[in-house]
Amino acid sequence: MFYKELKITSFDPKFAYIAGFSVAFIHYALMTLVSVTAVAAFEAVGSILVINFFVAPALTAYLLVRRMGMMIILALSFAVLNSVSGYYTSLYFGLSVAGTTSFIALITFMLVFLFNSNGWISSFVQKTRQKKQFNRAMILMLLNEKSHEYLT
Repeated sequence: MFYKELKITSFDPKFAYIAGFSVAFIHYALMTLVSVTAVAAFEAVGSILVINFFVAPALTAYLLVRRMGMMIILALSFAVLNSVSGYYTSLYFGLSVAGTTSFIALITFMLVFLFNSNGWISSFVQKTRQKKQFNRAMILMLLNEKSHEYLT
C-alpha cells in the first residue's frame, strides 16, 4: 500500500524529506509494525520461527535479485515454500514444526547460496574455466614465439 513511500524513505531519506514525505513517521510506523509482529509471533510460535521467518526468506531473496519489489515477492514465496514444506516434512517424520521449518529454510538458503549466478560453486567453476583459458592462451603465445624463432 505504501510501497513508493517505503522505497524512497529507505534508500534516499534526504530526497524523501525534500519531496515532502515524513521520513521519521514512516520509519517509526514501520518499526512499530515490525515490533508488534515480532512480539505477537514470539508469543505464538517462539523465537526460532520468528528469527527464521524474519531473516531466512529475505536473505535468500537478496541473493537472487536486487530490485526491492521483486525481492519482496521472492521473500514471500520463500517464506511460504519453507513453511509449507517444513510443516509437511515435520508431519511425515514426526518432528518439531519449528525446527523442521528452520532447517528447510537453511537448506533453501544454502542451495541458493551455492548455486546462484554469484554463488560459491558458480564462482569456483568460473575461476577454473578462466584459469584453463589463460593457460591455453599462454601456451599458444609461447608456441607462436617459438615458431617465429625457428623461422628466423
